[in-house]
Amino acid sequence: VAGDTLASLLRALGFVPTEEQVTAMQEEAGESVDFAQFMQIVTKYGFDSMNEDDIMSAFKVFDKNGTGYVSAEELRSVMTTMGEKLSEEDMDAFLAESDVNADGMINYRLLSKKLAL
Repeated sequence: VAGDTLASLLRALGFVPTEEQVTAMQEEAGESVDFAQFMQIVTKYGFDSMNEDDIMSAFKVFDKNGTGYVSAEELRSVMTTMGEKLSEEDMDAFLAESDVNADGMINYRLLSKKLAL
């Protein structure tokens, strides 16, 4: 993820960072940040109130059949066109960490565990 898009990613996840926090995070992140670094930054700056159930609830909106899977393409469409939009590059990085299966689906239960802080 590009360092200058951390604020957008946090907002897409439901957090509201201050401008001061955004500046500090961007300085710490530099040009880019991988998933592990992102998680460290999120925890360091106090954005650690998101739990597994909260994350799963957000994904369930897209799981119309109750299978425990969401479409990577549908998720991409929503996260790059609505609300705090992620760039295609940031979405690619997010999906790379999301274990998309051969059918283009993401097991959001596993992803929720991974994202829970």
